Amino acid sequence: LQMEDDDVIDVMLFQVGQIGRFAQHSRSCGIELLKSKMVLQQASAAEGRRIVDILCPAGPPDMRGLIIGDSMLVLNVSACAAVVGFFDVTKAQQHMRIDASHGKHDEQLDISLMELEQLVGRQQGQDIVRLYDSAIDRITIRRVQATEESLVIAFHTDHAAYKTMQVALNLECDYDGGRLVYATLEGFLQPTRPPGSYTIHHCHMPHGVTALSRGVRYSIFFQTNMRPSPAGPAE
Repeated sequence: LQMEDDDVIDVMLFQVGQIGRFAQHSRSCGIELLKSKMVLQQASAAEGRRIVDILCPAGPPDMRGLIIGDSMLVLNVSACAAVVGFFDVTKAQQHMRIDASHGKHDEQLDISLMELEQLVGRQQGQDIVRLYDSAIDRITIRRVQATEESLVIAFHTDHAAYKTMQVALNLECDYDGGRLVYATLEGFLQPTRPPGSYTIHHCHMPHGVTALSRGVRYSIFFQTNMRPSPAGPAE
């Protein structure tokens, strides 16, 4: 490629999907709701609207972009156990693929769709692809260990991932807290998390995770990276 003076190259940046971070988030909006189960249970619709107003200044999100599959399993129990087992074996081997950049309490492992299908079977892997119904740019297994600080993921909207599906991998009795919470104009939604259940949300949907106070929480995430539209021709 030969360039000359005044030549222009159009560049489009692709952001890599990132999962919300467990931390104190002491100054974030709605933190008192995520820190206390009782406060969240007693929260009014007005408090949900307040968080939506803060995080969505352009207007409330389209609720059609939220799918809650807490009563529909996309992975069976054996498949969930296989994914957890793969993570634990990789962790035990102290493999460099384990990302602990957010702390030892929050470890992540990116895998390919081919690896996932080897773990859960091609049929269940393809069922996820059809259900998600978008390009899958990143698949991440996540293991979060409770700490003395009972860390949360603050209410936020996604800035790197355009679309996210989360699938729970272990029993809810294995941990206390760690509940995914969506803020809406009508209040708060807290899907149950039996192994194999899922949620799908777009980037404009405000959500957070309550304080994880005991145990270990496993999930697997499927994400579509944000793809900014290139600017059209000047008029």
